[in-house]
Amino acid sequence: MLVCFTPADNPPFAGVAFNRLAAWVTGGTYCHCEVAFKNIKLGTLKDLHDSLTRLTDENPNPTSERCKGYARAKSALEQVFTFFEPNTPPKHNIEYLAFHALQGEPLGVRILSRYFNEPFYQPYSEHWKVYHFNDVTPSILHGQLLWSLSKVGLPYNTLGALWSPMASPSKDVEIDPDTWRCSNLCLRFLQNIALCQNLSLRNSTPNNLAKELKKTYIDMQKIPCESNTVEFSLGENHWKSIESFHPYVVQNAGR
Repeated sequence: MLVCFTPADNPPFAGVAFNRLAAWVTGGTYCHCEVAFKNIKLGTLKDLHDSLTRLTDENPNPTSERCKGYARAKSALEQVFTFFEPNTPPKHNIEYLAFHALQGEPLGVRILSRYFNEPFYQPYSEHWKVYHFNDVTPSILHGQLLWSLSKVGLPYNTLGALWSPMASPSKDVEIDPDTWRCSNLCLRFLQNIALCQNLSLRNSTPNNLAKELKKTYIDMQKIPCESNTVEFSLGENHWKSIESFHPYVVQNAGR
């Protein structure tokens, strides 16, 4: 389970003037961030698709927000399946499944593979800063994956992205919004596992999120972070405490 940050000079982001401006305005080098899952079996996604099909077919209230979330997750998986031939074996390993929110576009999901030529579809290079949660439990991994899938297709919050450097942090309880941008998607992903709780979705940016993550969870644990990928563990006690309420995240994936 990964949270990844890219500077504005990293292809394919380097050719967009807005990215350079966004990094400058928000006081850092990063212009974009996203969440990803590494080494996911295709069969795992197909099993999840089958479960979502049953949930949507049997749901007595198909217009509920939860059911809408399940439907979006199911549709997102069907997008992923288009990357593969129908006879691809279930044990096929997907290098990276990445979730992104880019300017003006609905939230998306894509496969990253060394076999693709376009930079946007290649695995994270040394230009990215990648934080890898290497000891996450299977149940939380599943819950976070479902939550991420349930957001695919929701609108991009252009106004919120432009206003975020100047917005005041919210002092109220923040529920999942109907529109997103890259940094508040990553922030809520982290808040689902009880990290970065002091940050607000309203004024989140890739740079203040990266600084908070590094200061609180990397520097305090004295984890070496010179390389582009930082591997760190939150520990068994942390994940057990998350599992006690994580079903809420799964059950309300559509919120």
